[in-house]
Amino acid sequence: MKLSYSLQEEMTSMNNYCRELIEIKFRIANTPFRQNVNAPVAEDINVAPNLNVDEGNQEQRLVATLTKTPRTLHALWQEYEIGGPGRKPVKDWTAQERGRHKHSVYKRKFFWNKVSEMVRAGIEANDACERIYAAYGHNQSVTKLLDALKRDSRTGGHPNLHIQQI
Repeated sequence: MKLSYSLQEEMTSMNNYCRELIEIKFRIANTPFRQNVNAPVAEDINVAPNLNVDEGNQEQRLVATLTKTPRTLHALWQEYEIGGPGRKPVKDWTAQERGRHKHSVYKRKFFWNKVSEMVRAGIEANDACERIYAAYGHNQSVTKLLDALKRDSRTGGHPNLHIQQI
């Protein structure tokens, strides 16, 4: 009889333990977390010192952040030239803002420099992006394209992307 009583007690203890685990899991799942602790917030004056006034005469502070995963080269160029919703264009960033995103800016800079070079030569930005896709392949991810541009910049660039100087 003693054995069954301890078994009953053990099962009750396990049931209580399982209930506690389920309750903890529920609390964790419903706890709001701040997604990126190091991300600059719009209220921080040092993050984005410039203000834009929109049509409603409300001041809007632009934040210096990058898109985590740009899906196309066109989006990457737009991020450089125009920015995004509430984001400052990368070309207008200060050295301190570029330093906060050092690795991403470094990887993307090879692309931005190449498209800027093509735009200065009279090629439209969309056509420049299409030329890069044509040179390296449309089926490549943006990361692989950026890596290829970086690799080729060491040897003078891809032969199909050379600009004819007049």
